[in-house]
Amino acid sequence: MEYYPQKLLVIYGFKYDKKAAEFDPIEWMAALISHIPDRGAQTTRYLGYYSNAARGRQKKEDSQPEYHIIEYDVPGGLNRSLASIK
Repeated sequence: MEYYPQKLLVIYGFKYDKKAAEFDPIEWMAALISHIPDRGAQTTRYLGYYSNAARGRQKKEDSQPEYHIIEYDVPGGLNRSLASIK
């Protein structure tokens, strides 16, 4: 961020981008103030797995079956333990 008081100009360079944005000092202050929550307001940011986008993708994936259940005819019934199978 660079401030030029002679020109009344604020230039903000983004962290990972080569572009820069130019602001009037009043516009810059308004942009900064918009990120400050109201007094007593609760701000919760969900990132990663808990974000809205991730939860939406998960909901779509859950609606479609990921596997198919195949039932075999096992002689002796389904309660047979694995140790007794030869």
